[in-house]
Amino acid sequence: MDVLLALILSCSVHLDDHLVEALATTLSVSNQYFVGDLSTLDTYDNAHSVAEARKVVAAIIKRGGRPAVGYLAVPVAWAARFGRTTDDLFDGCVNIGIATAMLSEYDDACSARPDRRPRPQRQRRPRSHRVASHAHRSCILRRLEFDLDITGLPEHVLPEIAKLDARPRDPDVDPPPARSPAFPDSSDTSRVHETTDWSNPRLYLSTPPNLSARSR
Repeated sequence: MDVLLALILSCSVHLDDHLVEALATTLSVSNQYFVGDLSTLDTYDNAHSVAEARKVVAAIIKRGGRPAVGYLAVPVAWAARFGRTTDDLFDGCVNIGIATAMLSEYDDACSARPDRRPRPQRQRRPRSHRVASHAHRSCILRRLEFDLDITGLPEHVLPEIAKLDARPRDPDVDPPPARSPAFPDSSDTSRVHETTDWSNPRLYLSTPPNLSARSR
């Protein structure tokens, strides 16, 4: 079992493991120290430590950008909401925990019906039986892209989820993860796009030379 999947199974509070896995591969190419700018969709994949990634975050904020970091590209603005610091977001479990807490909120909103009365206590369903519909996953992703102020998440993430859903079960994983797909490859060479649109092969663009993790 790889590190990302182990973290998802251990730290995710959202029951659709495939959706979480797909987002991680789509947004950060499963990079713990990933930094992206939601304003420009530039990506910074060269950091190898919290200290290096912190410098990139500071540079993005200085120029008026909106940094998002870690496996699930959590906006740094969300950290305080959960009593965390920006550095905490580079911890894989914290990053996945915060992101999936938000996904669970979207899940509840997408599941709500006008005639449904709130239950006094929510009961957690078994992970192994969590299979979300295409429409429900799309609803969750639409809510996420609204909060991130970007477009195209469902169009890029849902096909990856379908690949994960079709993947044979891993007999060594118990319960079997309900994983969903993410992005194409681990390259950082997508075409430059002037709008916040997910029509690129990857959400974020290539690393601008003046903002690498090792720049001073």
